Amino acid sequence: MPEYEIIPLPMAKGRIYAGYMTYLINYDRMLDLVIYSWYIKGPKKNIIVDSSAPIDVLLQRRSDGEEIMTFEEALKTVDLTPEQIDMVIQTQLHYDHCGNTSKCSNADVIVQKKELEFGLNPHPLFSLLYDPGLFKDINLCPVDGDTKIDEGIDLLFTPGHSPGGQSVAVDTAKGKAVITGFCCN
Repeated sequence: MPEYEIIPLPMAKGRIYAGYMTYLINYDRMLDLVIYSWYIKGPKKNIIVDSSAPIDVLLQRRSDGEEIMTFEEALKTVDLTPEQIDMVIQTQLHYDHCGNTSKCSNADVIVQKKELEFGLNPHPLFSLLYDPGLFKDINLCPVDGDTKIDEGIDLLFTPGHSPGGQSVAVDTAKGKAVITGFCCN
């Protein structure tokens, strides 16, 4: 069975009320938050989990965003370009998780069916989190529930933060690791 390496690619940072991340408690505290993309290095495909978002997209919704590096710069640290990405796994379709996905023009984009349905027509309370324009011209490959992507990579349907949230379980040399996309900052 192949073993993969997970390489974090930090792209932006900011501050957020802790209550947004701790289910409505701790609003008196602030958290430092880093927005990542994750490169799964393996023998067959170049796989990215989430793509973060360009700083201009982040700043449209939050004034405290600060760029660490662009998506292209982050991929360059692992000797890749957006065109070399074979697969993007979206843990969710919030703007800060999929803002660069369209740059991966050759990639299949794996998203939960429920997340796509909600993202294309979000409830008004969540409309600032979803921008269907960010994922309208990409090769979307919806899945429904827990799904094996490849030997050693499994998707886990984990709704809650979003209706179709998913986590990615990856076999690594140190054991199984799970990229949650939320609440494990």
